[in-house]
Amino acid sequence: MTNTDAGSPTDPTSDVDLIVVGGGVAGLSAAFYWVTEVDRDARVLIVEAGPRIGGPAIQHTFDVDGRRLVSPGGAQELTFPSAFAPAVRSALSTVGVDVDRFHSDTVATHYTDRGAGGHGFAFAASIWGRSHLVAHGPSAAADFADAPIAPRARPEVAALVDEPTDWLAGRTDDEKLAALRGRSCDEVLRDFAALDEDTHRFLRYSTSAQSGMTFDQHPALDAALIGYLGLDGIGVRPGGDPWDGLTRTGARFFPHLDPPIFRFPDGNATVARALAHHLVPDLFDADTVDDRLTAEMSVDALDRPDNQVRIRLNATATALRHDGPDTVLVEVTAAGGATTTYRAHAAVVAAPAHATARLVPELGPDQRATAACLGRYPIVSASVAVRNWRAWQSLGISRLSWPGHPTWQIAGLEFPVTIGACAPSASPDDPTTATALGALTEAGTAPAAGAAAGRRRLRAATARREMAAELRSLLAEALAPGGFVADRDIVDVRVEIWPHGYARYATSRDRPGDGSAATEAKRRLADGVGRIAVAGVDVIDHPFLDGAMESAHLAVVRLAGGGAGR
Repeated sequence: MTNTDAGSPTDPTSDVDLIVVGGGVAGLSAAFYWVTEVDRDARVLIVEAGPRIGGPAIQHTFDVDGRRLVSPGGAQELTFPSAFAPAVRSALSTVGVDVDRFHSDTVATHYTDRGAGGHGFAFAASIWGRSHLVAHGPSAAADFADAPIAPRARPEVAALVDEPTDWLAGRTDDEKLAALRGRSCDEVLRDFAALDEDTHRFLRYSTSAQSGMTFDQHPALDAALIGYLGLDGIGVRPGGDPWDGLTRTGARFFPHLDPPIFRFPDGNATVARALAHHLVPDLFDADTVDDRLTAEMSVDALDRPDNQVRIRLNATATALRHDGPDTVLVEVTAAGGATTTYRAHAAVVAAPAHATARLVPELGPDQRATAACLGRYPIVSASVAVRNWRAWQSLGISRLSWPGHPTWQIAGLEFPVTIGACAPSASPDDPTTATALGALTEAGTAPAAGAAAGRRRLRAATARREMAAELRSLLAEALAPGGFVADRDIVDVRVEIWPHGYARYATSRDRPGDGSAATEAKRRLADGVGRIAVAGVDVIDHPFLDGAMESAHLAVVRLAGGGAGR
């Protein structure tokens, strides 16, 4: 293939070997696998509609009172890395991401050693009529006696936190699994426990930040496996084969319930930066994960004409089609409006699936229908820089949750991991960051409808400003008993809104017409058409970082004729 200066506005057509639409982890991984397993000399163009790489795996940095702070701006964890596919583990190793280091670099007792190891349940006045904080420490029971909930609900909620109940006691393990299978978390409690309605309200959004689904939508079987609040007393423990009816993710996690220690200071941005640096070697003036954490990215290096892999930001792919059986054409419109047509041997679409049908008109009717129904769960995330964390220590907590809140559900101080120049704040008098997360899927409806309602909220022009103001208010309210004053103690709040955040995945709760798609239908969508394959968490039915990377590998394997990686 003839290589020309891809992207020159005077060239009507420019040639590369592979086109990747989407600069998130899946797109970066597709380029990585292509140049490492298919053609080491291949020229690759990655087209990203946004202004940065990594998708939701982004880094936020702050300078507070002379200290440089690094925080995840979106995706935060490497979830259960012992379950990663071999291709994912190999890629991470190649780009210098050592998962095993967390066993020594993470100090799980960091906050406990400083008197802040507890969890605070913050009742927001906007939800419960008055604000109230219940601190649950490592050695102290949670006291809900003054919580703004019905008197009958107070001991029930306290028991949920301190004395998890086996609602299915007296049944065999098989009988318990049968009872869980097909029910939501809330349905289990309504069918097998007689609880006050305020207890159900307390739990309503307790699973949202982790999965995007509310308590009345989340499949009980998976919740019992992970041990979510309310179902963590069910006495069935993983053993043998995965339970029938688990989601694909649940079945994968079944023997791999690793401790929650695998998180870089900037979350999964470290992985995105490592992949990008491998593809564009002069992107950072730093060669290791440790040094890149605080290194500045040379954005100008992303799209230089002599790069083997070019990453074009603020560029929109508007049409992707075949020009003969072995050639793909894509039209790309730059921020200034200039359009260039690129020719390649193959293409990987690593964008949200709902947009794929529009981008690839050659997909079959069933594939287009699958893509159209895969709208994701709406997510908000935030990094908050604070001058100190004395209020948190005074209250004995490092983590917060807002029971019953439909927007923000959890927050916590910076993760206690030391990597490179990044280390958790040693003293409560020093600056630090907190991260917050919430899902906006509405409760009381099917997941697809609830997600669509939440996305509408996030499309408002004022959404980011409103979410930031709401989070400031919630933090001020929750931490006020510890002496926290928002205007004095908060330096900055950076909110990211993700209308299409967590990927939806097939569960035992799926019903006809709820907008979901079976795993097999997603596999057919991933196959794409001809020399075009589809990658990303939507099509692999595993909505985590390793799912994005694995889907990219599968796409590359298919386009390479099944020979790569085998």
